[in-house]
Amino acid sequence: MTMDPGGVMVHGMPLFFPWHRRLIRDFERDLQAIDPSVNLPYWDWSVANLNSTSTESLIWRDDFMGSPGSAFPSGPVSGPFAGWGFKRRNFDPFQYPGTGGQITTAMSQTTYPQFKAGVEGPHGSAHVWVGGDMRDPMTSPHDPTFFLLHCNVDRLWAEWIHTHSSTPGFQPYQPITGGDPGQNLNDSMWPWDGSARPMAMAPWSGAPETVRPADVIDHKAMGYLYDTVDPECQLKLKFRDDPIKFWRDPIKFWRDPPKPKFADDPLKVVGDQLWRPDPTDPVIRAQLEQMGGLSPFILATPHHAAGVEEPGAGAGQ
Repeated sequence: MTMDPGGVMVHGMPLFFPWHRRLIRDFERDLQAIDPSVNLPYWDWSVANLNSTSTESLIWRDDFMGSPGSAFPSGPVSGPFAGWGFKRRNFDPFQYPGTGGQITTAMSQTTYPQFKAGVEGPHGSAHVWVGGDMRDPMTSPHDPTFFLLHCNVDRLWAEWIHTHSSTPGFQPYQPITGGDPGQNLNDSMWPWDGSARPMAMAPWSGAPETVRPADVIDHKAMGYLYDTVDPECQLKLKFRDDPIKFWRDPIKFWRDPPKPKFADDPLKVVGDQLWRPDPTDPVIRAQLEQMGGLSPFILATPHHAAGVEEPGAGAGQ
């Protein structure tokens, strides 16, 4: 997979957020056509993502995203993608791109152009930090890290919209009208529209589809959730038994007090988000260990929450 020259219509342009949102959602749907349990996680590159003792990266390891590049300045990787042929920079897996301060400033902006500029720059820094194929927009999707990075970009847009949606006059996307062709709120986006700007791409050249920025602004309407935005995707604790029942039998209450547990099935919780509790808290850590221990996959919340159906799902749409 390569980025088509259409990338020049996306980077540095208003379409940056909606175009990538549709791209990663299409990719996730394609994966789910093979395995319905697959969800794309996001990579928050503004934090280290190390284990609780800071002795191991939870991302750059052979049972998750693989290693940094094996040569200087970049080289092949080990792990599940070792045979894919792409390269990464020989970075320190205990370091990370950072840019959290820039993102915090961007999230405080109330206009789309300011927000977009404030996130697109750090996003580019994360591409360059991973390096190798990720450094070049034409080859960056060769590395699966591309999709985790852009799920985080997408999460930030969703969080920004949620934060400012009640602000008078707020617009989650601009321009509404008057922008360059293909960049306005209700313009059809390439390549889904089948147009030849800059070149037509299959399958849409033969079966064009109308996909507008207006169609992708609401991430929940597209069938997925984020833990930093949507309460439905956040970890819940509940009592194992009805507390009232315990008070009816106080002797049993003291002998067997109610114990907190995760509201969802442990497998689903691992698939959703366990990082919300502090994993360094001995009580929380003990609960996680009882559920089978910590997994490198829990650092990144699924981009798409299991059980959230697509609009029209089951109706042949």
